[in-house]
Order: sequence, then structure tokens, then C-alpha cells
Amino acid sequence: MEEPDGTPQDTGGTASLTRPSTKVVQSVEKEPLFPKRRIAVRRDEDNAIVAVIELISSGNKHSQKSIQSFLKKSRKLIDDGIHLLVVDPYPPSPRDPQGLHELIVDGLIDEPYVLTEDERSTVSNDCGEPFTAYLEPLLVGDHWPAMLVFLQAGMHVLLPLETSYMTVWNKQPRHIRKQILDAATQG
Repeated sequence: MEEPDGTPQDTGGTASLTRPSTKVVQSVEKEPLFPKRRIAVRRDEDNAIVAVIELISSGNKHSQKSIQSFLKKSRKLIDDGIHLLVVDPYPPSPRDPQGLHELIVDGLIDEPYVLTEDERSTVSNDCGEPFTAYLEPLLVGDHWPAMLVFLQAGMHVLLPLETSYMTVWNKQPRHIRKQILDAATQG
């Protein structure tokens, strides 16, 4: 669903696919291209990957080598026509001063969005012609928006990030939530 100005409307709930021939599955491949923090969306009839949802971890930004490895994998997906949603809850670092989105789309779009010092971002990439990046800048404390997961050029479903996160968070045992919160306040 879209607002009158064409921006996605966050309707909450869960992501539902509009085409019965596409399903969302977590990749079980052993290849390092799809670690556990990546979710592959595959076409039902031929099992081909049509989209990947990447949940950035601190390891993706740990070093220049890890950023380059992430970028190489991301660009390969885009070059292969696989749509990519990158969810990056971490602030830009000296290795990615404008966030990972700028490094991913370098050379693919003319003028990437410039993040402010306090912003983080999520970005959906539509690998159709022309290549289009949909960036959602966020400040600490903002609710995560519903983001576009492209299934083919120009066709997407909304993934409600905040609702999905809160559903998982609320199902965690109290002692696990406390450990996570304690770790977050210590470092």
C-alpha cells in the first residue's frame, strides 16, 4: 500500500506475498554467501533466488576487509539481478562514513543520499532498469519502517521491520532480554 505521494505506507502486520509462485525461506546453503543473517527469497517453480534480505551485524563493519567482503557479495547479488534489502542498525564508521548503502550503490546511481552524523539506514534495491535504491534514513529511537522487498523489477512486498522485531523480542525469555539490554548498556 502506498501513500498518495508514492511512499510506502507502514501497515504493520506480517509480510505477505502477492504471487503464489514465490515464497520466503531462510537459505540453508553452506556457502558463505548466505550466512544466517541473510534471508533468501526464492521462486517456487525453480528455486531461483530473487531477493536477499541482509541483516547487518557488527562483523560486517569490523574491518576494511569485512566491509570489502560484504560489498563484493552484495554487488554480485545486484549484478546477478537479485534484489537486495540491507537493514543496517549501526552508525556509519570511519570505514563507511556515509553508511554501507553508499558503498553498495557506488557507480549504480548518480547521487546517493548523504547521511547525517546521527543517521542509520535501511535500503531496498530494485535491480530492474533503471536500478533504483530506496533509502530510509533513521535516527536512534525511530521506529523501523516497513521496507520494500522486491520480487521482480517494480514488484515488491512490504516487510514490517518494527513489528517483526518486536514480535521476536517479546517472545524471548525475560532473562535473555535482560542479558541483551545489559550488554547494550555496557558497550
